[in-house]
This record gives sequence, structure tokens and C-alpha cells, in this order.
Amino acid sequence: MILKVKNSRFPNHLFFVCAGIGTWGASGAAWFLSQNWKALYKEFGSQEFGVVVEVNVGSDTSATRVHP
Repeated sequence: MILKVKNSRFPNHLFFVCAGIGTWGASGAAWFLSQNWKALYKEFGSQEFGVVVEVNVGSDTSATRVHP
């Protein structure tokens, strides 16, 4: 899962959360964000967002977006 949320303590800052089940899920989410940042920014702009990715165990570079 990848989340982009506002930081309530510092209004001009954001949090990015890359989380997953196990090491491969978390690293796969981070890899997906790094490879697809431009497309996500084009889609969501400065809005908060959340996307779900799927990762094959043993290959963080296999991450693909499944929702939305």
C-alpha cells in the first residue's frame, strides 16, 4: 500500500507511507512509488491518495497496482 497524507503538525509537508505484508510487500510498494511517481503525480496532483499494489514474494520489482 502507498499512502500520501498531509502532515497535521506541518501544513506544508506530507507523509508518504509504503507498507506491505512482510519485507517484499513493503519494499515492493517503495519500488512502485519510485518507478511510478510521475504517473501518480499526474493522476492525483497535490491531493492525498492511497493505492494498493500486489507483489510477488521474492521480487519487489514485480509490484503492480491493483486498486484503484
